[in-house]
Amino acid sequence: PYQSAGDFSLPSSFDYKAITEGRRSVDQGDFAVIPVLEILHRKSNTALFKKEEAIAILRLKVLEGGAETADLDLHETVVMPLGTEGPIRSLSVLSRPRRADVTARFLAPIPPLVDRLTKAINCRTLKSTLRIDQGELFIPIGSNQGLRVDAMGVLDDPAKPVQFLSIARLEPSRTVLAPLDPYLPASSLVGRTIEFLEFKP
Repeated sequence: PYQSAGDFSLPSSFDYKAITEGRRSVDQGDFAVIPVLEILHRKSNTALFKKEEAIAILRLKVLEGGAETADLDLHETVVMPLGTEGPIRSLSVLSRPRRADVTARFLAPIPPLVDRLTKAINCRTLKSTLRIDQGELFIPIGSNQGLRVDAMGVLDDPAKPVQFLSIARLEPSRTVLAPLDPYLPASSLVGRTIEFLEFKP
């Protein structure tokens, strides 16, 4: 299974399994896309004809950093006729598609599928869990994950008062936050989930 990059105590350079099989890790705020291609062969018979088809199922499984299972699964199915066999041989030969046509038919769903994937990920709200280091509140996501300096963090918990946090320092993979309430102890917010609102001009 995929695990967060920060969960491993043993360096990959000393881990035999990681060296021989590879180690799959996804940082919080990032996504891993696992493409899966399944090709099936199907034949159907009628009184006079035998039809042959290839069915390609392309899946894009998306895993969010810190998760153990895919939380988004998009797929497209393509059915490609490969030919028809009947009593007239010349018609059977003409019914077979060219290799270029088969390839083009199978590749056609990829751009719209990737477009669906991009839109699904971009529409997600950025969120993370607050941590503390040397008195500073921070989260392990930053500009690499799409966070902007003008974003406002919100702690919305039905059992606790709503709190707002601003971005004090934005780094590629880390963001330091500051509560708008200067009297609120940073330690009291550790472990809470923060979501971000962006204000566009």
